[in-house]
Amino acid sequence: MPVWHGQAQAIALMIGGLFSLLGLCEPFVRDLYKILRRNVSFNSSGAKRFGHALGTYTTGLMSRRLLIAVGGAVAAYLAVGAVLFAIGAPQLTAIWAWLLAVGAGVALAALAVLMLFEAEGPVWAIAKLSFKEVIRKRVLWVFLIILLPALFPWQWFFPSKPSDELRNTTGTITFVLSILCLVPGVLLAALGIPDDIKSLNIFTIVSKPVERFEIVLGRFIGYVSLMTLVLLGLTGISVALIANTSVSPQARAETYKARVPHRGKLEFKSMLAQDRQEKKDFEGTNVGREFDYRRYIAGHPDSPQRGIWKFATVPTDLERPEGDRVPLEFTFDVYRMTKGEQDAGVLTNFTIATHNAPQRQPSKQEGAEWRWVDADQGADYAAAVQRLLTGALIDARLAARLKGGEPKTDQERAELRLAQRMKSLAEKLKANGVKVTEADGLVTTEPANVSDPRPGTPAWKAVSALAEEFGFFELRGKRVLDYTVMGIEVPAGLFRSANQGTPGKDERGQTLPRLAIYVKCESPGQLLGMAEPDLYLLRNELRYEVNFFKSMIGLWCRLCMFIGVAVAASTYLSGILAFLLSAGIYIIGLFTDHLTDLATGRNIGGPFQSLSQIVKAEQSTAQVTDSAGTRALMFGDKIAAWFFRRFQNLIPDVESFSWGHFVAEGFNINAEYLVVNLVVTAGYLLPWAVLAYYLMRNREVAA
Repeated sequence: MPVWHGQAQAIALMIGGLFSLLGLCEPFVRDLYKILRRNVSFNSSGAKRFGHALGTYTTGLMSRRLLIAVGGAVAAYLAVGAVLFAIGAPQLTAIWAWLLAVGAGVALAALAVLMLFEAEGPVWAIAKLSFKEVIRKRVLWVFLIILLPALFPWQWFFPSKPSDELRNTTGTITFVLSILCLVPGVLLAALGIPDDIKSLNIFTIVSKPVERFEIVLGRFIGYVSLMTLVLLGLTGISVALIANTSVSPQARAETYKARVPHRGKLEFKSMLAQDRQEKKDFEGTNVGREFDYRRYIAGHPDSPQRGIWKFATVPTDLERPEGDRVPLEFTFDVYRMTKGEQDAGVLTNFTIATHNAPQRQPSKQEGAEWRWVDADQGADYAAAVQRLLTGALIDARLAARLKGGEPKTDQERAELRLAQRMKSLAEKLKANGVKVTEADGLVTTEPANVSDPRPGTPAWKAVSALAEEFGFFELRGKRVLDYTVMGIEVPAGLFRSANQGTPGKDERGQTLPRLAIYVKCESPGQLLGMAEPDLYLLRNELRYEVNFFKSMIGLWCRLCMFIGVAVAASTYLSGILAFLLSAGIYIIGLFTDHLTDLATGRNIGGPFQSLSQIVKAEQSTAQVTDSAGTRALMFGDKIAAWFFRRFQNLIPDVESFSWGHFVAEGFNINAEYLVVNLVVTAGYLLPWAVLAYYLMRNREVAA
């Protein structure tokens, strides 16, 4: 959150920095406005030039030899498709059709780029020249030829666990695509302007009425345009091969999709804090692993430990899904304290309660089971389950109670409350399509096995109505395997209940979540590990192929950033140095967390303290002595941290632009993430553009 500082020094520095920035950028903005007026116009001249250029290129392709070659290639490709279709090879035919569609898409995109280059203005002319230069060079094609086989699916070359086939393939292809696009793109961008200076071509350009920054913009647009076409083509080929390759059923079920999850906040609870030996709330068990990503709960029928996911909101689209069911998916870690039953998983209970049926922690005397805050409501729920099993919702006794007068005893009041509940439940059963019979005040229905319901059955409709009425659902004895994507079905009536009414307050005065999911491990001697992303409600499943293309937007942003860095650096440095600078920034950007640790002193000591510990052969966790030498080292670390913080502002978080892990795990990439990537890319390129403007403006390139 933004913080207002009232200190005079901070305000003075802010105002001084603002005026300095305005003074620095004023010439840049003035010339940029002039460049935009020269190069951005909305008239028909660009379209006319595009038509003329297209006619020129077409005429150049009309030579007899070239026409025969192109026609022969097209005829051969069509013949291959016909043969594949005739012999009944559906997968190869699909790959053939995909590649044809990819080729057509890249061709249309190339025509759009050509039309852009024919616009009026020197920026587009320089971009077109850069585009042609790169095509004539062999660097790009060498990279493509060498690394293109790595785009083929992983399982074609290496055996792997069936459920990991698509994960490995997606991860490998994403990495290879990064190499194929970033390395040649940045290398060519870094060599462009220095080669112009070396070959004296730039003298011809600056002698024309061309702004120097137009050279930088033209180079940037030309390189980005070409590498965008390369990225589009390679992505299409990769998706074509993945989509039409045999994938194991396990991999297809786990990752060949784009899940849209709804996540909650995880916390761990056990019995009341005053009844625990530590006298504080349970926060999950740390099993001593280096990365404390997951916390664990102990497994035992009498264990009060729970992992609890709390959902402050419930999307309305979960209230009426297809089949009246909502998938709840999870991936837990099983940490075995004893050998147990191999390959059988651990028994796990799932309890899901809305704010209308809040649960509370047990005391030491109450044992392991969590209790309903409203004990009467819990008793009514248990009675309703039994009545659904028999089919007698309102029997003669409850019917008499409904017709009777004011109840006088606790038992009569409980019977009246239960009768009213059963009457409301009967209405919900009717709304769900369950047959309910009413005669002489008695209400009956078909007996339903609500203890083991299956989606699509009458019992499931009954369970959904029960969950809507009481805001509670429980599934016991689910076997959970180690690090395996699994799931259960939850009746949609539970979510209709969650969105009814306004949540109240708990005993601590905090607002109750609309939905809470309690996870308990029942297997003795086992620990069940979980982290917040490990469990989620599945709202929807989108297409894997679309998600893969969306992930390439992050790679395209990285491509734009580092081509921009290379072009800006090449205005002052030689081509190789500009490339090394860009590569260095990229590599450091992969470790921004470690850079943050150095800049803030978090988790690790500074460079001087670390050097001292290495010389003294001390452990990094050793206690620091309070001496003059130690204080001097700490002061040096503070100065180093100040420099690291300044340097940190130059380094982008490269990992925040990498979405391959989303695709590999089968999760949808939200559009807002990609919008943030695009905005950050534009913001990162702006200061580099200002730097390139001044470097190019002050460089001596006149003949």
